Amino acid sequence: MTIVEERLKEVRERFSLTQEEFASRLGVTRTAYAKYENGIVVPSDTFISLLCAKFHINKQWLCEGEGAMIHETSLDIVQRLEKEKKMTRDEAMLLMAFLSLPEVDRQEMLGFAEQVFKVYLLLKENANTI
Repeated sequence: MTIVEERLKEVRERFSLTQEEFASRLGVTRTAYAKYENGIVVPSDTFISLLCAKFHINKQWLCEGEGAMIHETSLDIVQRLEKEKKMTRDEAMLLMAFLSLPEVDRQEMLGFAEQVFKVYLLLKENANTI
């Protein structure tokens, strides 16, 4: 058994699915999937891509053993942070909205926030001297 075949089984077991259930979710028969998992047939790139997309699996991990098994999306990360940091739903939605912006817009917003913070500190310093 090769490493890819072992990882296919590991993914399936991670989600507590039988070969039948896993195959069904991926649009193949249990027999076809069993051949992949047992190393009889090499899965196509299309099958690998579909599996990775449906189950958020890191393709590099599946094919080469590098990185983490699960490829976290921004939503996964925000949901995890929401629980860990006891964020309100509005805070989580704001963070998700920020992460959804293109990088150039995020950088522009950070620059704006920095300017606002500098003015705030200046006003606060001057308010104490009045």
